[in-house]
Amino acid sequence: SDLRMEYSALGDAINLAARMEQTAQPGTVQVAHDTYKLAKNLFEFKSLGGVAVKGKSEPVLAYQVIGRKFESIHTRGIEGLHAPMVGRDGELLALREVLAGLRQGLGRILFVLGEAGLGKTRLISEAHEVFQGLGYPQAAWVETISLSYETNQAYGLVQRLLRRMSGIEYNDPPGIVHEKLSDLLQSLEETRHTRALRVFEALFGLETETQAPPMDDETFKRELYEAMVLWWKSRFSVQPAVLVFDDMHWCDAASAELLRQLLPLTGEIPLVLLFAMRGERNAPAWQIKSTADEEYNHRYTELVLRPLSEAEGNDLVNRLLNNPDLPNSLRASILDKSGGNPFFIEEVVRTLIDNGILVAEERGTNGQTKRSWRATSASADFAIPDNLQSLLSARMDRLEEPTRGTLQLASVIGRSFHRRVLQAVDEASYELDKHLGTLLRMDLIREAARVPEIQYTFRNPLTQEAVYKTILIKRRRAFHRRVGEAMESIYADRLDALYGLLAHHFTLANEREKAIEYYRKAAKQAAGLFAYDDAIQNLREALKLIEAGKQTEPHMTLLEELADVYRLLRDIGQAIALYHESLHLWETLPTADAIIAVRLHRKIVQLATESKWNVDLDTYRHVRDLTLESLDQLELSLSAGKQEPSAEAVLALATLSFEAWRSRTPPDWERAQRFAQAAVDIAEQLDEPVVLSRALGALCNVLD
Repeated sequence: SDLRMEYSALGDAINLAARMEQTAQPGTVQVAHDTYKLAKNLFEFKSLGGVAVKGKSEPVLAYQVIGRKFESIHTRGIEGLHAPMVGRDGELLALREVLAGLRQGLGRILFVLGEAGLGKTRLISEAHEVFQGLGYPQAAWVETISLSYETNQAYGLVQRLLRRMSGIEYNDPPGIVHEKLSDLLQSLEETRHTRALRVFEALFGLETETQAPPMDDETFKRELYEAMVLWWKSRFSVQPAVLVFDDMHWCDAASAELLRQLLPLTGEIPLVLLFAMRGERNAPAWQIKSTADEEYNHRYTELVLRPLSEAEGNDLVNRLLNNPDLPNSLRASILDKSGGNPFFIEEVVRTLIDNGILVAEERGTNGQTKRSWRATSASADFAIPDNLQSLLSARMDRLEEPTRGTLQLASVIGRSFHRRVLQAVDEASYELDKHLGTLLRMDLIREAARVPEIQYTFRNPLTQEAVYKTILIKRRRAFHRRVGEAMESIYADRLDALYGLLAHHFTLANEREKAIEYYRKAAKQAAGLFAYDDAIQNLREALKLIEAGKQTEPHMTLLEELADVYRLLRDIGQAIALYHESLHLWETLPTADAIIAVRLHRKIVQLATESKWNVDLDTYRHVRDLTLESLDQLELSLSAGKQEPSAEAVLALATLSFEAWRSRTPPDWERAQRFAQAAVDIAEQLDEPVVLSRALGALCNVLD
């Protein structure tokens, strides 16, 4: 029908399956050789020899399933396509020395630098094997990762580390998150436990159970730093640890700054901090590397991965294919096109196998049968694509259309994706497990988790990026919209953890209003955690979505909110310039509420007044000149009869009172008292105790 298409099993597989069923003993499971090859690492089999099958000249090998293997080895991809690392002996030796130092209680800082595909994540995997082989019974190895679409999510990486170590799931209710955070800090003394728990709760946006007053930015950052220091010391002083932070080129600025400040701990406790990133000097995490190199060079190790040499690339091909029989021209083409990038070499080899250019054969060596590969005659006519994008596109072209569509949708979701989200957006979701199985076997994706829900990840970020680029822009937009809407529905009760991701999807869906909404929420969330750089970045991303030439209230609001963040950063000049820009927009919008102009003028005057004793004299005079117009406009707007009673009018009058005695020489106490009394008079007409309190406070400041 128009809504559904079902497929019947056809061809030789039916004939073969029927013979397996007919010849199997009752109560047993019998499979042919192809199934055996796919499942032999998971189950024990007994060979039954050959079974005659109609239409086949030779008997077909059959196997009886005995049971599950005690230790299943789950392999993906094409059997034989795995090799030890090549060309990284020096790096592995350096890693071993660093990890061996943990036994003597020596902490270290380690950076692995390299472009995409050179093997940073693979080197981390090899380091983990080295770590396990060193036999530290009490040592811990903890890995976490930064994601490209969370670059502006304040403390996103730190939150992920805490989730990983405490077992906090994204769908945990607030009460459970509180309990898990409390358990995480059990090793701290009671008084310190309470303070650390409070700041960790703030980090996760939880309502604190303490009666302590709200924290300002400096207090929050200090308390968070102290809590992390106390927690790491209590946790890792008795339990040596390696904390791994992969893909740090995508790390958010707030997390990077906190980790930079925690570097000294490697000199106090047996802790190795292992960072991996591309060589992007503009990334916030580069400051961690610079600080480690400049201030802690005595315990800093830097490993820079280079492309493989021709000999190393040739060695990798031999190891992947078990010393294959390849024409020199084909070898040369593989090495030339890959440019020494080991990931590219592996993908070239996979493409050659997928296209039948390389075929497997069993070889007997020293009494053992091993699989090896040889080139077919078609190799002479096969042109290897010139770049990774073309190469992966060629591999994708061999997929059936529905499976290819599933892979493309997965690439839109991101490097990691939950099955539930993919199912919600995949139009062929009734066959989703079949498609995912195909992608797993081709080693394009890998299973990342099953609890609390099934999650997959692309084998390599380059794979996800390359697949994504195969989607036409128009279809990308539709896919991003479907993904964003699916996430809004599925995770409706915890969208606060997904603001940045939702902004990312709706931006690429060209859903400007929704994207702006989520960028604003992400900015507010970041500012609430005093991560002002991340807040600024989110608001600037939102401003990019304002269509050129269109004067709108959202544009005006974004400029004001951006100015508010610069005010918190005490960047007075930038804040006032943005408030003025917002005011100019207000003047072009005939339907804009007059109270908006009052608020903007009030903020300008307030900022200038507050700055009097915080900047040098020349700067203050300049700021004062910039605010004279706002001062006049504010007083004019608040003259009798021009404003309805409102909270904003009260705040504006209180600001004028403050300006009269703080900014003027000598202080104009009469003017200050007049404005403060007017603020109280209006506040008493409103049913807002907090506003009345502000007005009374202004009046108290000027009474004898």
